[in-house]
Amino acid sequence: MPPGDPPAAVGHVRWRHDFLLLWSGSAVSLLGSMSASVAGPLLALSMMRSPVAAGWVAAAGTLPNLLLHLPAGVLADRLDRRRIMLVSQLLRGAVAATLTVFLLAGERSMSLLTCAAAISGICLTFYSVAEVSAVAQIVPRERLSEAMATNEARSHVALLLGSPLGGLLYSLGRTIPFLVDAVCCFVSAGALGSIRADRFLITDVAARRRGVRALVRDLIEGLARLWTDLFLRTALTVCTITNFVFQAVVVLLVILGKEHGLPSIMIGAMLAAPGLGGIVGTVFAPAVLRSRGSTVVIVACAWVWTALIAVIAASSHPWVWLFAWGGVGFMGAHMNVALDTYQASRIPPRLLGRVAGANRFLSLGAVPLGTLCGGYVIATVGTEGTLIGAVGVIGATAVVLTVRRSLLPTVTAVQTGALDPPDLPRAMHDPAGAYGPEAGQDLAASHDPPAAQGPAHVDDLAGSGPAPGPVASGQFTRRVRPRTPSAARNGSASPPALDQPARCSPSERARRLP
Repeated sequence: MPPGDPPAAVGHVRWRHDFLLLWSGSAVSLLGSMSASVAGPLLALSMMRSPVAAGWVAAAGTLPNLLLHLPAGVLADRLDRRRIMLVSQLLRGAVAATLTVFLLAGERSMSLLTCAAAISGICLTFYSVAEVSAVAQIVPRERLSEAMATNEARSHVALLLGSPLGGLLYSLGRTIPFLVDAVCCFVSAGALGSIRADRFLITDVAARRRGVRALVRDLIEGLARLWTDLFLRTALTVCTITNFVFQAVVVLLVILGKEHGLPSIMIGAMLAAPGLGGIVGTVFAPAVLRSRGSTVVIVACAWVWTALIAVIAASSHPWVWLFAWGGVGFMGAHMNVALDTYQASRIPPRLLGRVAGANRFLSLGAVPLGTLCGGYVIATVGTEGTLIGAVGVIGATAVVLTVRRSLLPTVTAVQTGALDPPDLPRAMHDPAGAYGPEAGQDLAASHDPPAAQGPAHVDDLAGSGPAPGPVASGQFTRRVRPRTPSAARNGSASPPALDQPARCSPSERARRLP
């Protein structure tokens, strides 16, 4: 930067540069992993001539993603998240490179292929939880909605391109997808290594606790934080229910396509429609979140989903199914951006990994269960009965959300923070010990008023204007004015007024909820 540039401009460039490195590294990694996940079962089927072998390889890659989110969240809160991502990428790249060498040497071992898929799945799980938590340490709070929308778009694009790319690379050579995956991992690790390490410093002494009991306490603390946050608990419930129902709809669309004699390319287009809709949705989600707020977004998602599934149930035209199912993905992008933005801006950084891990464990855990149960439901009540049941379940969820809407905090993207200087390290951000005595101290602690000014007293509750310094995310604030010393009341120069963020008691917080 030129010498004359203001500090704010320097900080703006720094966080954008670091986020671009994180985003691009994750995009490359996701593309490589999607290609390898397609090639693995294909290679197992070719080697063993058995669909069971292909199923074992696919399960080895996906099971860690279902089982390890909770411990991954604990680890992300205890260790340097950048280092977790680096180690995950380097290990996954080494495994992919080793597998490539063995395949080139003529080794066709099912155990080798299964172990490689399992290790890759473990690394991806730990990487994904650490990455979600790391975004909040890089991006200023006022830009979190745009950052989360960009990440959501990246995921949809990678899912759309990764599977066809994996099939194409496999057709060129059986080892090429794994070689490309290894290269992608090392490229991603290089990008992560270029991010400033000081953003991820851990100053929380409690994070260094050791032992099984400490791990259990950390896990329980994260789950309790998720459960006690009314918005997160509600949004997570909606995501879990709809993920379960939508997997049954996926199975149903495939069956309907076969019954109507649709070509395979049309069925594939229907299944890909939510990905395309999600990409479009990420373009509009930040603006909608800023103007309408997170609560309105999740209620609107439930009602629009109900209407779209009802359209699929009422129509027999494949193109109507395609556009309606694409609309489900469009609204899903809004839900994901709202949930991720709220989570990143309102959860204390020392708990963010555990909350994100628990969130993914519960919401993504409904996916395989929905697929399994969907087949049984369709076989029992038929396609029409399944669609009616899906409309009823999602519609009932929308009704409950609408009734309870007044209890939920209405938070727009602008209200999630926007007060942190963009160039300050965001590691374990905890101004004035707002998250408890064990939390790490931040650079913002220098805003404490001098003791000479006397004890502070409450002037008025939140709503009188923002505090000048960083405000702890998710905390309701009071305007605090230093008590005027006796010398100032007798005519001496009065110290300047200083606004300080302070924690509200639970009763005050309840009174301030909309």
